[in-house]
Order: sequence, then C-alpha cells, then structure tokens
Amino acid sequence: GPPGIGKSALLAQYRSIAGEHGFITATVDRGDIHLPQEFGIVQAMLAVAKRLSAAGVPLTTFSEVYREYTAALRKIAQDSDAPAHAWDLFGGVTDEDAWAVRAWDEYLIKTFPMRRSSLLRDPVGALTERFVQDLNAWATVRRILLCFDDWQQPGGECRRAGEGSADRRRCLQDWLYDLLSHGEFSTNIWFAMASRDPMPDAWSALSSV
Repeated sequence: GPPGIGKSALLAQYRSIAGEHGFITATVDRGDIHLPQEFGIVQAMLAVAKRLSAAGVPLTTFSEVYREYTAALRKIAQDSDAPAHAWDLFGGVTDEDAWAVRAWDEYLIKTFPMRRSSLLRDPVGALTERFVQDLNAWATVRRILLCFDDWQQPGGECRRAGEGSADRRRCLQDWLYDLLSHGEFSTNIWFAMASRDPMPDAWSALSSV
C-alpha cells in the first residue's frame, strides 16, 4: 500500500503479538539498505544479525564469515598488486568482463586460501548459507519472526523473482524469494513483509506456505 497507510504499524503489531507468544523478532526496513543489488542483500543480512544478537540470538557463524569477508576486502584495498579497486569485488566477481574475471581469479588464488577466495567470488551465496544455517540452529530452541518493512529495491530495477538470468546480480526481492523458495527453513522461522507495490506474480506460488 501507499506511504502512510499503516504498513509499519501493522508489522509492529505482528511483532508485538509474536513476542507475546515467545518469538524472537527482528525488523529490517529501508533505512538499513543504502546500496543496490548484492550490496543491499549483505546489508539486509547484517541488519538481521545485529538485531537478533541484541535480542540474545547471535548468528555466530554468519558473523565470523562476514568478518573474514570485510577483512579480506580491507587487505585488497591496501594491496597495490590488486587488479582493480576492492569495490569491484562487492557482490562477487561477475562474468561481464572476461579480462577482469581472469585477473581477479589469478589474484585471489595467489593471495588467499581457497575458502576465502570462494567467499570473495560469491559473498552473497556464502553469507546466505551461513545465515540460514544459524537461523535454523536457533529455531530448534526458539521461534523467530523476521519482518521486512518497505521492502523495495533502492538503486535499480529488479528482475522478476524466479526468472533465470545469466547475470548473477540480484536485488532484494530476488534474494528473499529464492531464500523462501529454496532456503529449507525450519517451520519455527516466520516472515512478514510490507511493500508499497504488489510483489511479483511468482510470489503467488508461496501463498500456501
């Protein structure tokens, strides 16, 4: 619905009801997402991790891998032998420039252990795996509600959720759709979303869950 209709207030009410039933809750909103595509996805996971940690539910493995990722980026930023600026690696190595792919592959293999170079090639994939792993671990003992408020993509259009693409760069809606479709979450993890515009048609496949 449009701004001011009460979406945030409704989500707050959901959180309150969930809290009364023993859920741990966390909300991500537009204020947490300042960058487009994969940058925003990492910001969203980080915001959830910080809020759950403050509620006594730390996503330990995710946080450790995130620290490894940022430390590696800092190292690259200070390395004059890096093939380009570390900003080029935000979101991972894309296949849009064959020379850049080869240069980064050779540099990462030479500079980092295999596990860390894999993380730098696809940070969203690696961090999402740990994100789901940690949430499911906590869901064995706690119920969790994650709220996504004003869930729009800043800085660029979103391809249709569920649509194949040679370009790995995804937006927030793509990521969350894939997460809900294939994330194999515990049934103790619930999601609530509010957005200005209707979600893409592909989301209707999730209506029975």
